[in-house]
Amino acid sequence: MLSPGNRLKKQLRTPTLILCGILLCILESIECKGDTALDEVLDTGLPVTRQASLDTAQSGGSKNSTDIDPRFTKGAWISTFLSGGGIDLRGDEDHPDHDLIIGSIQVGYNLTGLVGEKKWYQGFVQLGGEVFVGAQISEPPGFVLGLIPIVSYNFVNGSHWVPYFEAGAGVAYTDIGLPDLSTNFEFIEHAGIGVDWLFRDGLSLRLGSQVMHISNGGIKEPNVGVTTANFLVGLEWCY
Repeated sequence: MLSPGNRLKKQLRTPTLILCGILLCILESIECKGDTALDEVLDTGLPVTRQASLDTAQSGGSKNSTDIDPRFTKGAWISTFLSGGGIDLRGDEDHPDHDLIIGSIQVGYNLTGLVGEKKWYQGFVQLGGEVFVGAQISEPPGFVLGLIPIVSYNFVNGSHWVPYFEAGAGVAYTDIGLPDLSTNFEFIEHAGIGVDWLFRDGLSLRLGSQVMHISNGGIKEPNVGVTTANFLVGLEWCY
């Protein structure tokens, strides 16, 4: 019997290689378009749009605040489409595994615009919501549907890599059941970190990880709960 740590390493190997392969393919495709690479930044450290970079290079002019990527402006909307997997963190022989295949759609709103200009924490606050779907692939099979309000902080650091952290809490419906969950109605919370790579005007690749917990808050016993480590990849669209 593999220990929880070894089991986690074994299960992470394939999704990690897949994510790395996806990222390398995208990097290679962008590198082949050298004249359209996003390599310009404003004095504030905000990446400008691709079109602004090209116009500036062709005209010899200067960049201005209207040329920044739209996601950094107050009132911008961002839709995120994610998929990935979740690995049960309990590793307890007395309880079934709760390994998941995950899909989610998030919609966020730039609440603040840029704050902390030219400081190490320069970035913006984003509020949004997530529709979460998980299918349990370990025995016995099951599903979970969640609706989760989310708040995140996105660090703007003078490059096209935007680190973030996020947290959310909401409600879920599941048929996972006993011995770890005793009700269909559950509460769902998660906290995570990740990075967005801005590779096109208004488009970015997201790589993220989070710890997620599902339980009924003591409404009914038993209430052992389900806790997973989730690894996600997806695309963001800003408008």
